Amino acid sequence: MTLCPLCRTEASRHMTLPHTEVLECSSADCGLQFASKQLNEEELSQAYRSFYYPSDGNAPKVEFTSAPSNMLRQVFSQLQSRMPPFEGLRLLDYGCGLGGLLTVAREFGLDPEGIEQDPVASREASTRLGKRTYSTVSDLLSHNPAAQFDFVTLWNVIEHLREPWSDLRQLRLLLRPGGWLLVTTMNVNSVRGRLQGSSWENYANPTHFYYFHRRSLQRVIRSAGFGSIEEWKPRLRHPHHGTLRHLFFKFSYSFGISGGVFYLSRADCSLARE
Repeated sequence: MTLCPLCRTEASRHMTLPHTEVLECSSADCGLQFASKQLNEEELSQAYRSFYYPSDGNAPKVEFTSAPSNMLRQVFSQLQSRMPPFEGLRLLDYGCGLGGLLTVAREFGLDPEGIEQDPVASREASTRLGKRTYSTVSDLLSHNPAAQFDFVTLWNVIEHLREPWSDLRQLRLLLRPGGWLLVTTMNVNSVRGRLQGSSWENYANPTHFYYFHRRSLQRVIRSAGFGSIEEWKPRLRHPHHGTLRHLFFKFSYSFGISGGVFYLSRADCSLARE
């Protein structure tokens, strides 16, 4: 019997993929889907070389693209109405990749820093930002033990983490009281996810270890100690969408079957670091 790694309820097979099996928690309060076998560190490094960050400068075999700057600007523009003035606020992007979100955050007056474990991506992000990026939370704290942030982002990153609830607990310690956490990921209950099944990029990507819907993502965030959690539905306009597709996107968003899930959370209190 296999148990859900989050709530320890029995899990059963949801689908079989070429690289793993996807199991699904049977608890109605959780429902987390997860890869029953995760890539080991060597396999994971090779997958990132092939799909994301080639070390030899060649184009990846398969392109899993980051969010375009246009979309990120729409997100930050709408966040401005919910948060204190951005000017001078410190932002940490966890899993910053090549630094696209960091660059847009700086355009809006935020003071951004990044954590990125992949060395190729980290070097590129550092070059774009003009400052050091860090490999882990421990690396960040070794250089700045008193580091505190007003805003932490995980943009399509949580599905890549081996134990996302543990990462979120660490990140909560880096938030100032009242600081904000933004987590977004692909939605397994989306129209595309249901129609494409195992060929959907969220499942086909071997660097994804978890596959979320609204309920399971909220459960993970709450398990990390965040008490103030809100599903957020930014009004996004994809530049390549025509009128009909845009209307369908708005409809799917209203009913929770769009391609992405966004959660905003607050750090209610400060926790002492061990």
